[in-house]
Amino acid sequence: MDSLDVNKIIASVLVAGIAFMVTGFIADGVVRRGEPAKPAFMVAMKSQPKAAAAKPVPVPSITPLLAKADVKKGQTFVEEVCAACHNYAAGAGTKIGPDLYGVVGRPRASVPGFAYSAAIKKLGGNWTYHNLNLWLFDPQKVAPGTRMTYTGIKNTETRAEVIAFLRTLSPHPAPLPKGSPAAVKAAAPATAKAAAPAAAAKPAAPPAKPASVQGAAPALSPAFAALLDHADVKKGQSYVEEVCAACHNYTAGAGTKIGPDLYGVVGRPRASVPGFAYSAGLKKLGGDWTYAALDEWLTNPMKMVPGTLMAFPGIAKTATRAEVIAFLRTLSPHPAPLPKVSPAAVKAAAPATAKAAAPAAAAKPAAPPAKPASVQGAAPALSPAFAALLDHADVKKGQSYVEEVCAACHNYTAGAGTKIGPDLYGVVGRPRASVPGFAYSAGLKKLGGDWTYAALDEWLTNPMKMVPGTLMAFPGIAKTATRADVIAFLRTLSPHPAPLPKAAGAKP
Repeated sequence: MDSLDVNKIIASVLVAGIAFMVTGFIADGVVRRGEPAKPAFMVAMKSQPKAAAAKPVPVPSITPLLAKADVKKGQTFVEEVCAACHNYAAGAGTKIGPDLYGVVGRPRASVPGFAYSAAIKKLGGNWTYHNLNLWLFDPQKVAPGTRMTYTGIKNTETRAEVIAFLRTLSPHPAPLPKGSPAAVKAAAPATAKAAAPAAAAKPAAPPAKPASVQGAAPALSPAFAALLDHADVKKGQSYVEEVCAACHNYTAGAGTKIGPDLYGVVGRPRASVPGFAYSAGLKKLGGDWTYAALDEWLTNPMKMVPGTLMAFPGIAKTATRAEVIAFLRTLSPHPAPLPKVSPAAVKAAAPATAKAAAPAAAAKPAAPPAKPASVQGAAPALSPAFAALLDHADVKKGQSYVEEVCAACHNYTAGAGTKIGPDLYGVVGRPRASVPGFAYSAGLKKLGGDWTYAALDEWLTNPMKMVPGTLMAFPGIAKTATRADVIAFLRTLSPHPAPLPKAAGAKP
């Protein structure tokens, strides 16, 4: 094929392309492109209704209410509820939560030395009136993951009263936010209703006061009265020292702690310690702390007074309650008379009282021969005597202690997560200060190392001595055998329990 033929072929292709393009232009001019205004035919389809998006519940503003809010009511709320975890007087410092003095207007997460959660640290900004309103309505919504377990104040008037009182906790209270006169006027009836005198309400019939200390004796079972009469006061004292002392003083003149002092508690009117901020529920009870009332309270405080600020779950064992109450009775220059017990009741309760007052000689020996076992890392720091105790510890007693005491602040089942304190599942052998998301104190973070048996023994003896400045207010477990029982139970909280330490003198 010569070059002339090639040129003819190329020319033919070009002419065809130009003709195609020109035809397209002509077609566009003749026929308009685009979708028809009305479809030529319809395909019937069942329309699906759109799901309505869930609208977040707006938090009502407190701005119109603040100017007329009842500051005294706000103070009462803070004293009865917030004071369980927060101080609010100038210079009082932190408690379980940061102090509230000067809170209005200050930067969030700014109290020196307080270990805030990561959720609060991320918030930034200041505690403005608006931010406090949102926070007090629902803390967990404002800062998911916050360690503050309080569910919030849903009543708008109450939130306004609380914030109005918090505003006064400063030498220079922050100016009130500007609210429109119309809004303030509209809110006037509500605030007037909120500030209505208590006299307008129907007065509650005052409870009949018992004539004697044991006025409620008919409610006390003969079996429990018999237990009280034979209770081991020393065991009751040990329980108070190891458990109750975390929140209560019990010596004459020692005053209040997190809870009211226990000196003279048997027979005194309920909610009567001067200056202590009792919950509204406890105030309403009236009456005295009779033996029957104390037995009911120590069985389950939250059942007796829903909404009580006392987080203690109660003492499940009847004999232990009798021992504790028998010891509390001694905390007085004039102990209240014990309830009278019929001989038949004593006889019926004999097996229980005999068991409760069983001599220590019948108990398991404190340091029996040790069982061979491999040793964990810090074994040299663990005394041979404690290693032997661990090997023969009563796991059930340890479980009871954890359920009755530790569970107030810690979860201990797999996957339950943190509470006020970190969860205890898998604690034996894990690195210290290692639970994800938990805000540990600076002192505990500096410790390093693992929760070996030796480290747990030292910690449970006296947390505040081991880590000055720790956020854990627990005073420790004085009894060595009890510590061994608790640690032996904690060891079981794992799919692969850590090997027990080897006691000195044990045969390989």
